[in-house]
Amino acid sequence: MLESFSWYEKCISKIYMKHLKNSILILLFFLGNIAFSGEIYLEKDGKLNYEYVNLAQNESISKGDKIFVTKDKYYIVKKMLGRGNTTIIYQVIDPSNDKNYALRLPFPSERFNLRNSINYLNGYIDGHEIIVKNNIPVVEMKEGKASSYVLMEVVQHNFDLFQFLTTPESIDSSIRKNAREALLEFAKKTAYISSIGDFHQGQIVYNEYEDKWILLDW
Repeated sequence: MLESFSWYEKCISKIYMKHLKNSILILLFFLGNIAFSGEIYLEKDGKLNYEYVNLAQNESISKGDKIFVTKDKYYIVKKMLGRGNTTIIYQVIDPSNDKNYALRLPFPSERFNLRNSINYLNGYIDGHEIIVKNNIPVVEMKEGKASSYVLMEVVQHNFDLFQFLTTPESIDSSIRKNAREALLEFAKKTAYISSIGDFHQGQIVYNEYEDKWILLDW
């Protein structure tokens, strides 16, 4: 009787171990797919990999995803900051220093196709160099690659020019006074410029702590 019971135990144990092994394999496969789905590569065979566009359009790029700007270098997505006519911008973390940046990627819209968006990104990179040389307060560019991406500082600000001009009553009077004087200084520095790309009033913001207006886009 004891011998028979021992044989039964062994059979149950083998069946249990087999099911446990299968369950572990399935779990590992599932986790592997999750990790893979969170890795987005901007380059493929040395060229821009357009797959990220579909992911962004479907809002499938989310917090924690890794965006690889090269084969070995990546940034971790924190959130989407905004989407314009030619670019989409994500707030990202650099794992090498834990700092936050804004990652700007070419992105199509109803007005512009992807090729147009890439051209605008290249113009953004070229324009930044010109603006810096002319001492215009502008968002700092950390790094960038033509036809691929731009990494910028995240600008802390109180309000943009549109809010300042349309709803000034929503701004504290003391801050409003300083912002008005700072805007005059900004106007003096940019007076010689006849046009700045597809500029609009939401692309200039005021930083109370630095007491200056900063150009975000052009």
